[in-house]
Amino acid sequence: MHDDLARDEAALQARLSGRSFVAIAGDMGYPNARAALAAYRRAVLRKPIPEQKTIRARERKRFEAMRKAVRGNTALTPAEVEQRMAHIERLSAALG
Repeated sequence: MHDDLARDEAALQARLSGRSFVAIAGDMGYPNARAALAAYRRAVLRKPIPEQKTIRARERKRFEAMRKAVRGNTALTPAEVEQRMAHIERLSAALG
């Protein structure tokens, strides 16, 4: 159990340092990004409410920067923009 808590916390810290869930999964041996996301969410939920709010606000800023980068990338086709924006929205919703 302690190892699971420590691993979840490591996933959270990796995300807070800027790692993607795909990278976290690869680095930490999770089977996929969804499992890394689940570990991150468990770790966030163990934090005090004020810290959870801070973490979520940080994620919202990160997603807004991602949206802006996608919208501003003139090398992408409209279909690629739509696909990437949909992915950002799904991930944003998953994180609350």
